[in-house]
Amino acid sequence: MQQRYDMILRGGEVIDPSQGIRGKRDLAVNRGKVAAIAEALPADASGFNLDVSGKLVVPGLVDIHTHFYHKVMSLGADPDTSFLPVGVTTAVDAGSSGWRTWGGLRDFVIAPSRMRLLAFVNLSGIGLMPPELTDMAQIQPQDTADCIAADRDLLVGIKLRITSPGGTGETNAIPALQKARETADMAQCKIMTHVGRSPIPLARVVEHLKPGDIVTHTFHGFANTILDERGRVRREMVQARERGVLFDVGHANVWFDAPIARAAIEQGFLPNTLSTDYTSQEGARGRSRYMLTLLEVMSTFLALGMPLDRVISAVTDRAATAIGRAGQFGSLKVGMPADVAVLELQDRPATYTDNNGKAVQARQTFHHVMTLRDGAKVA
Repeated sequence: MQQRYDMILRGGEVIDPSQGIRGKRDLAVNRGKVAAIAEALPADASGFNLDVSGKLVVPGLVDIHTHFYHKVMSLGADPDTSFLPVGVTTAVDAGSSGWRTWGGLRDFVIAPSRMRLLAFVNLSGIGLMPPELTDMAQIQPQDTADCIAADRDLLVGIKLRITSPGGTGETNAIPALQKARETADMAQCKIMTHVGRSPIPLARVVEHLKPGDIVTHTFHGFANTILDERGRVRREMVQARERGVLFDVGHANVWFDAPIARAAIEQGFLPNTLSTDYTSQEGARGRSRYMLTLLEVMSTFLALGMPLDRVISAVTDRAATAIGRAGQFGSLKVGMPADVAVLELQDRPATYTDNNGKAVQARQTFHHVMTLRDGAKVA
């Protein structure tokens, strides 16, 4: 008796860096899981066949730096309406809540969402709000570690902002890094460190980071960037990468400088992951002129010279690995959740301007066609 599937996406260009697949394939879904990938599945294998010829079929996209404490913080985007319509099936909140406020994010935003939502918990117990880490009394390592231990399935690590104004300020930058290291070692988790407007040299930041920890806002254009006075990627950044520290985009417009990103990529310093630092449009006012979606960030970095396979990897398998979830999503391997983004890469030019009005001219841009979450069409 012929194998039956709930759905087959037929004839698309499947790109799955986790398996080294790139080519025309049929992809079958059954009971919410990826059931088969083949050059051609039998015509009668499913009663529901979708022709996706000329489209890209990729794992559901993973955005590891967002803010979705919806209806509580002005920064918080509604995750289902913000991310599913652009192919993002997994999003990670980057420190909106601390251990004191985590329960609300978990129960009132994450629990009812159709998406897979995870989070970094802020080193500040009250989360992303003043006084944040300018007041060291906001840091309680044991309480933060206990919070992570209690919800390890949802919490992927600790977030702190090495920035001024706000964040740690200059005075508390190193003490906060030391407390973050202590807390992360206690909780056995990752650190994500914001370095936009860092009041200290990045070399002093990365010396506190271990393999698997993440630097976000890698290509910001304020003081203490990743480039030295000669326009070369700083030796300490290269060395940090060599020992396993990861570098994330965290775009948000305000934290992206096109010439710095272009110079770094030309020198072979590609980001490990692409992310948006997406917020609500209300939260974006005053931060940037326009909040880019993950598809637009992908289009930007494709235009800057990242190969297509590497762009897809930076929002699928590499993103899942960066947050300690390799093998759980970000892949189209048989048996994995059928989280799928169907996209078009169109010859449709676009101009993306950075925080200083400097432009990236894209000749090709990504556009959304369909999103599957656990095999169900959700956008």
